[in-house]
Amino acid sequence: MEYTKSEFLEDLFSILNTNQIDYFVVGEYRNLPESTGNNELGIMVNPIEAHRLMSLFADLIKRFNIKIVSFYTNNNVLFYRLFCVSVNYWGLQLDLYSKGCFYQVNDFYPVELIKNDILLYRGIRVLDLRKAYTIAFLKDIVHKGWSSDTYTNAFVEEVTSNELKYRAQFTQLYGSEFVELLFQNLSLEKLFTKTAALGKIIHHKIFRNPFSIKKQLSQRIQFLRRAFYKPGYTIAFLGTDGSGKTTIIDRVKPVLNEAYRKSVYYEHLRPNLIPTIAVLLGKKNESDQPDYDPHSKKQFGVLESILRFNYYMIDYVFGYWLKVYPKKAFRSCVWIFDRYYYEYFIDPRRTRISLPRWAFTLGLISIPKPDLIICLGANPEIIHARKPEVPLQEVTRQVNELISFYKKHKNAAWIDTNCCVDRSVADTLNAISHLMENRFKSIKLP
Repeated sequence: MEYTKSEFLEDLFSILNTNQIDYFVVGEYRNLPESTGNNELGIMVNPIEAHRLMSLFADLIKRFNIKIVSFYTNNNVLFYRLFCVSVNYWGLQLDLYSKGCFYQVNDFYPVELIKNDILLYRGIRVLDLRKAYTIAFLKDIVHKGWSSDTYTNAFVEEVTSNELKYRAQFTQLYGSEFVELLFQNLSLEKLFTKTAALGKIIHHKIFRNPFSIKKQLSQRIQFLRRAFYKPGYTIAFLGTDGSGKTTIIDRVKPVLNEAYRKSVYYEHLRPNLIPTIAVLLGKKNESDQPDYDPHSKKQFGVLESILRFNYYMIDYVFGYWLKVYPKKAFRSCVWIFDRYYYEYFIDPRRTRISLPRWAFTLGLISIPKPDLIICLGANPEIIHARKPEVPLQEVTRQVNELISFYKKHKNAAWIDTNCCVDRSVADTLNAISHLMENRFKSIKLP
């Protein structure tokens, strides 16, 4: 049975309205209820209503056969990443706010000040978009010291449209120093140079509460707990040239992006914390396209192979722990690797590194393993017809090597690409959603 995203959204807001839940949408709302556009769905709910909302929400996702594929929480927000297993897959990033406008453990903008800015849009309670962007601007400058052009523009328009109101409001919230700095020759150009200083003033103001240290400690403990179940994932795609890797990755990424907005990262072969040796030596630019016919190149000698292998081992190990792991352990995200370290076994000629197999096997000891390995395989004759540059004998060898690899790894899924692309994409998404759902089945969610 097909469950569309628009049907889910319509039912969600119908339930909120029918049960008289005190809520409003925060952020972009102009595509609702048909879709969220390319945005997450943020909903602010009265904390008194939170428990009742979660009960209704649990019933709704069960009815729509929706899987919770990632989840984490902080002092104020429940971050859900949802997948719907249907005829057509779709994802949704849903953020449920329960206490107000918080930065970490402190309320930086009271909800009472925006009650008059809540509108009714197509039967949905929403916060006026310019007001929502104004609040987003304030949070950004506290957190990062800068904000996007969209939020900054909205902030200037909102504040200048009612200067007396905001002078009084900001004086009460952040003090006279903030107001003097902000309104001194206020313009879009001038504001860009002041955001870091304004953010520091707000930060100092909201964190001067003596109880904030205790709150911050609680927040840190809650943050570190995420590492035990890791809201992020690493997925490696393996397959011979012509097996359909690029096509399937390109079809899977948009669905993942719906659930993990701005948090789907793509890497070729390695974490790429450090540049390739060709770039390091000035022989190639980072923007250059990958080599699509590596088998035509001459293999490196033993000494150069040893140096290259050890250089890239640094990237596999330290690149993972310094670049991939910090996001994967504490944020909902997906890292996609087009090929991975296992390429040394499946297609060693591609790497041009001439070392015995035992050397690559030894390297496996320190290589972080992906959460899921998607093995894409088809009949060698079909693959050869798609990519005739590689001899049929070599294609056959690689396919057999990949089959053997798949059988030895419990975290690997075999995807048959003999069939139509749609079927292969659906099988891939099934394997991904199964992995993600299983991780969170044992966790008791609010």
